[in-house]
Amino acid sequence: MINNTKTLYDEKVKSLAEKYEIQGFRVLFKPKTDELPFDLGNYQPDIIAIKDGSGLVIEVKTSLSRMSVDRLQALAQEVSKHPGWRFLLLTLEDIEAKSLPGISEQLPSWEELTDRFIQAHKLIENDEIEPAFLYMWSIFEGILRKRAIDVSIPIERLPFIGLLKHLYSLGELS
Repeated sequence: MINNTKTLYDEKVKSLAEKYEIQGFRVLFKPKTDELPFDLGNYQPDIIAIKDGSGLVIEVKTSLSRMSVDRLQALAQEVSKHPGWRFLLLTLEDIEAKSLPGISEQLPSWEELTDRFIQAHKLIENDEIEPAFLYMWSIFEGILRKRAIDVSIPIERLPFIGLLKHLYSLGELS
């Protein structure tokens, strides 16, 4: 089982590196301290992807369990101090996205989320409860993912239940 997880991890890292290279990024796999664009202490990311003066510091985890989000949040905050840079946490359990993580995906703005909430409220007023509930659920998920990014908690790609648990444990939800 451990061998299988290691194989899946290696395949994920290799696949990500290839996809970023295809998109024109210079990719560093397991970069050494002197290869990092700025000081991250003794932290060694799995991948650094650099393009046009900006980039991604990417950490790949095999599972949500036994993951210290506090440490990763501190890293994300440090990375975000550098314009054009972002810390990205990926797991083997992530939600699948059509776009390449960290470069072309876009969450709705707070204004768009508010507009969607108003639309859902109108559905409720028209007694269309089931569609309103489903729409509200997607709005709620969008809000949580957006909040994670805003407070530099690199968990916006986690499956919903993991996102919810981590935001709760970090005091972002009560």
